[in-house]
Amino acid sequence: MNVIMVVGYNRPEFFYYTISTLKQCRGIGKYKIYFLFEHGVDKTYYKLIDEFRIGDYEVIERDRHYGLTRNILEGYKTLFQVADEYIIMVEDDVIVSRDFLEYMEYAYRKWNTLVAGTGYVNGVDESAVYLTNWFIPYGVLIPKKFFYNHLLRHCTEKYYNNRQEYVDSYYSEDGFKGKYNEQAGLINRILHKERICQVMPEVPRSQEIGFYGSNKQNKIPDYDKIDLEEKIKFVGKLIKSIELIKKYLPKSSHYILKEDHKWIDLKIKGFRGDDKRLDYPMPRLMLSELFIFEKLLEERKPKLCLEWGSGGSTLYFPAKFKFIEKWVSIEHNKTWYNKIIDKITPNVELRLYPNKDDYINAVFKDYKKFDFIFIDGIYRKECMIQARKHLKKDGFVLLHDTGRKEYKSWFNIFPKHRILTEGTPDSNGLTMFEI
Repeated sequence: MNVIMVVGYNRPEFFYYTISTLKQCRGIGKYKIYFLFEHGVDKTYYKLIDEFRIGDYEVIERDRHYGLTRNILEGYKTLFQVADEYIIMVEDDVIVSRDFLEYMEYAYRKWNTLVAGTGYVNGVDESAVYLTNWFIPYGVLIPKKFFYNHLLRHCTEKYYNNRQEYVDSYYSEDGFKGKYNEQAGLINRILHKERICQVMPEVPRSQEIGFYGSNKQNKIPDYDKIDLEEKIKFVGKLIKSIELIKKYLPKSSHYILKEDHKWIDLKIKGFRGDDKRLDYPMPRLMLSELFIFEKLLEERKPKLCLEWGSGGSTLYFPAKFKFIEKWVSIEHNKTWYNKIIDKITPNVELRLYPNKDDYINAVFKDYKKFDFIFIDGIYRKECMIQARKHLKKDGFVLLHDTGRKEYKSWFNIFPKHRILTEGTPDSNGLTMFEI
């Protein structure tokens, strides 16, 4: 069983639409819903839960004031003890489409990372998603693995009691210093520092509708004097009007959330974010190849790795995966070598071999067997033959650009191979080989 976590406090007119749209989601019966309410929550929240009869749920009302950040993070700590794989977190000012849960689960199953229900693309392709290194919290899936590996260590009194000092000491680059100290800002820093991407849709499946709260005050004149029924009617008009959304949510993305979407599969269309914030180069792989590559490394955890053909992969994988003790990279081009050499991490050994024989063979004077070998340079057939001789029994090889016809004739060099992505006749395509 996985969990939907809904946090709320004192904005029942927004919560009315949060709970009503959640109830209409396909697949809602697969989840248990936990409502995490702040101490002193408006009792209308309880009435709305009873009114909408949303299904299997439990209410947790805090016994003292927590604040949004503590409420969310402590909620994760509690609910990940019962959630199998992930938690979908929805705040009480977020509405969702009918396929919201289907989309979130599908994207998680396909890419095994954080998933956002909305983003900042707002295009027309309902099958398209993007990677982003900027955390988007308005309807978000948090994987259990991400929470325990990256977030749990920060859920402490030290952070809760002095958030700005804590987050700035953790990561203050890329314009973060002095701001973004709430839980979303903390997760944002984690994504940047730990080099993790979130999946977001081109066409949103969720939307923030709260025009007032702890971080914004855009109430209409005499808003507090209006009764709840009128507030609910006003919010109903707002979510159907671009003009009202622009007026009362000027800093949010401006769109009217579609009730449902048509899609069969989801495909990564590109990256959206400030490349300067990445602070590391991306390997020259298709994004689908990159996800497969990372998943294999995470599963197999190779310690000693060999790479023919240096580049973004040389700087990316050894820096990201701490279990890689040594990444030996072979390069033939001196100009390219000079661009890379000053950027490598301590676990990378970059070697320059302009001579063909040295390029193919010299490394094996110092290393006999490797856990993992990546072939993406020149003389690939010869490198494949050497890889067969110098791969450990439980190791694996990845050959890039196997969409090329001539590469397929080399597949019999290894007793076992598996095509991971097809590629095209000119480029791309990733195939794994094993002994």
